[in-house]
Amino acid sequence: MVFLAAAQLAAYLLVGLTVIPLYAIFDLDHMGVTLDDWAEERAQRLARESIACATDGCRVAPSPELPHYVERFPGFRIAAFDPADMTALEGSSPQLVATLSGLKKLRFKVTSFTVDADGGRRTNCSIRTLRRVDRVFLTAACGYAFTWEDSPFILRDFSDVFFLSANSLFYLPLIAASIVIAAFVVRRGLSPLREAAAAAARIDLESLGERLPEAQMPAEIMPLVSAINSLLARLDAGVARQRRFTANAAHELRTPIAIMRARADNPENDSLREDFRRSLRRMRTIAEQLLALARLNERQGLAFEEIDLAQATLATVADYMPLVIENGRRIEFEPPQQRTKVRADRRALESILSNLIDNALRSEPNGGVIVVRANGNGVVEVVDHGAGVAAAERELVFEPFWRKSDATPGTGLGLAIVKELVEAHHGKVWVEETPGGGATFAIALPTV
Repeated sequence: MVFLAAAQLAAYLLVGLTVIPLYAIFDLDHMGVTLDDWAEERAQRLARESIACATDGCRVAPSPELPHYVERFPGFRIAAFDPADMTALEGSSPQLVATLSGLKKLRFKVTSFTVDADGGRRTNCSIRTLRRVDRVFLTAACGYAFTWEDSPFILRDFSDVFFLSANSLFYLPLIAASIVIAAFVVRRGLSPLREAAAAAARIDLESLGERLPEAQMPAEIMPLVSAINSLLARLDAGVARQRRFTANAAHELRTPIAIMRARADNPENDSLREDFRRSLRRMRTIAEQLLALARLNERQGLAFEEIDLAQATLATVADYMPLVIENGRRIEFEPPQQRTKVRADRRALESILSNLIDNALRSEPNGGVIVVRANGNGVVEVVDHGAGVAAAERELVFEPFWRKSDATPGTGLGLAIVKELVEAHHGKVWVEETPGGGATFAIALPTV
């Protein structure tokens, strides 16, 4: 509120001391003034400083600055009068006394006027009342002209009028009322912002679902509040994913641990060693995939290079062929018609293709054929002919640990790893229906 009051006061001073004089200067015909009228304050100061009083009376004696001013403006004249009978003080300009001799019946306080000068020109004049101790004088100045050196005197004159004259009885209450009204309006207008701040202070990890209130929010603040609410929504979704991830990881590890414990309680079982090995392999697989996801989230260890997409895909297909044959399936590779290079991390690309082929191997019916197809535009498709993926589940399959049911084989981490790796390569992954039944998983990587 202090800053608001100071800003308003500065604005009033700017208007009073700058805008109004400039308006008067640049609207001369409308205001009935000339630019030289703004030299009046300095000229009158020279006249006041040139009045010297002693025991034998008062007279006009040029101040040290007056000769320099007259040298610059030769037509400048000053005079001083006794307001009772308009008697001129000794030292007053005779020409100026003669000019004003016919005004003895007038009683002046403050006035500005022009008089005819040589050559048909008109010169500016002004008269003001000067009080000095117990004496009152009228000071007259004629022939002054504006220079930029007059600016400080103009500002001083406006500040005196603004603060020290009777006008201040009107201006100061007006300023005070304006500040109070502005403070009330600002305080009331920003009350929704204070409510939003209080709501933000209450939000923590357990209440990320809450949002900052947007009702009656000032339009200038609304973009910030909307952005914060969007941020809270993203944080809420991220925390929810992390919690699901943790819960699913615990669930996946619980099964092999339970199996190992049950077998340990029955050591006479002949299959104990094999069950332990199977459970340990599953736990190791889960742990390795969890570490892989953690590294991916931190974007660690990716070294990009130019890779021939067809060669990399064929190498992965060849590595999987014994496993595919062992499981009673076949695998085919369809190369692209033209050579295609992509910029990728070799190990990451192998992991992407391996996870897609491993997923297809679990889905492909016994005796079926898995088709791996590389296109010339940086796209690789892995086609199976299994149960397929419903349209409503095509985004969910890339979530960590998502499986259609507990009977579905695997850990539910392979496709999540694929998505993370593809996005780290600024690529795209999606799934669509295989003609005749099944699922086709495809990735698109930027080509070189």
